[in-house]
Amino acid sequence: MKRTLLFSALFVGGILIAQNSDAKITVTEVQKEFKYKKYSPQILENFVNQISEIEQKPTITEFIPGEIIGWNNDRSTGSTEEIFWIKNGKLNPISTVPENENFFKKINKYAPKEKEFDIYKWSTKTYEGKILKKLTDGSFLINIGLTLFEKGTNDDFNNGIGEYEVEYKTKDFKNFIPLKLREKEKNNAKWITIK
Repeated sequence: MKRTLLFSALFVGGILIAQNSDAKITVTEVQKEFKYKKYSPQILENFVNQISEIEQKPTITEFIPGEIIGWNNDRSTGSTEEIFWIKNGKLNPISTVPENENFFKKINKYAPKEKEFDIYKWSTKTYEGKILKKLTDGSFLINIGLTLFEKGTNDDFNNGIGEYEVEYKTKDFKNFIPLKLREKEKNNAKWITIK
């Protein structure tokens, strides 16, 4: 019995150590993945250091080459994601999730009667919006999923009654302006321009 327990503990411990050692990502690997080749060594080193505490190798993403980079780690127990804006030679953590009240006032004008929208979540995890591109006015175009609820029931995401998506823009990742909205569940659903 003791031998079986010892073997099991060594086996599980070995797997965890192997997973953790495989999770390390190097500056060289990051440089190979990114299209933009003029990142400073300090930026790349700082970026790699931000992802050193995870159990498995992350997926790294260059949303806007030279400006916005990030990483995510999806695993069965949850997802971890961080996005950074390179500004003034520094790596600045950002969120692409609009959380200001004015944003929701505008989009909820387009919700069916007695319904309201909230950002799509899975359990308690909110997923970051997807940065699509940089616009000519210097702002960033982003897309995120929404869930439709009966008014006052969005505290439990099992109460969701529809899925939508919204495109919005920001220049500072603090103030978000909704641009258009559509229902996800309908094929070829038309975008509604938000005014």
